[in-house]
Amino acid sequence: MQLKIWKLILFAALLVPPAHAEEDSGGIRGIVHDAQGSPIEGASVLLFPVGHSTHSDRDGSFLLKPPSPGRYTVVVLQQGYSPWAVDGLELKKLELATLKVSLQLATETPLVYYESPTPDDLGSSPFLQKIGEEGLCSPKMLSAASESYRFLWARTFDHPVLVYLRFPAVGEASLSYKEADGAAGYEIGPLIYNEKIPLKFPLKGKLREDFRDAESLTDYLALLREQAAEQFWALPFRIDDPGMIGLDGATWTIEGIKNGKCHVVTRWGPDRKDPFRRFAEALLNLSGRRFYYDEVY
Repeated sequence: MQLKIWKLILFAALLVPPAHAEEDSGGIRGIVHDAQGSPIEGASVLLFPVGHSTHSDRDGSFLLKPPSPGRYTVVVLQQGYSPWAVDGLELKKLELATLKVSLQLATETPLVYYESPTPDDLGSSPFLQKIGEEGLCSPKMLSAASESYRFLWARTFDHPVLVYLRFPAVGEASLSYKEADGAAGYEIGPLIYNEKIPLKFPLKGKLREDFRDAESLTDYLALLREQAAEQFWALPFRIDDPGMIGLDGATWTIEGIKNGKCHVVTRWGPDRKDPFRRFAEALLNLSGRRFYYDEVY
């Protein structure tokens, strides 16, 4: 089964009171074993938000050294096993926390499709509020244009981005671009870009090849609306895979408005061949902004 989206699932951790903490400078230690109690060697142990990592030894043991006291998330990954995580682990100065990590064999779980968003999924959000945007499917957005597409790109470790393409009932299409400082997974800072982007042609890159028949910007936008947008309007709001974990990814969301109808599609780290992602990247490509390979996830 091709996995479409990742979701963070937090498993309960058995925390053992630290022993002889006064003899250690502080850290997080543990033992990784399977359901039968046998140690697992080579499991990846990740520490967020600092990004430290290590691997379990032959006896399943590991040790992580956070740079300072604070609240941390520990994630353990091993091929063939379901991810394991503990969130909000508070580490005090000179404290040695001990984790017992029991990994369960991975089982294939069915995808869960959400055709339409709930009222709680719509409206405003801290992300939209911070960058001065209206909430999803708000009355003001519904009346702003006869057809429009807003792409919200919330990357855990990189700047949040919004691209807004409008097709008014009369006049030419317009595009605006916003990018905030900070990171969507942590603190969203002030806007560093907030501008109208002149739509230019020809376009460069692989996305230009999606519409090779386009001989002008008008042709390109028409093909974009006919092909990519038609696929977008038929997509379910969200697809969840209960068996996957996602920490260092990005939420891709597109809000479409057409003839008074609003449709929202959101995905966590969509596959590169996913038509939804191709549509989102086409909107991003129109802005002319370019990102490094490791910034696109």
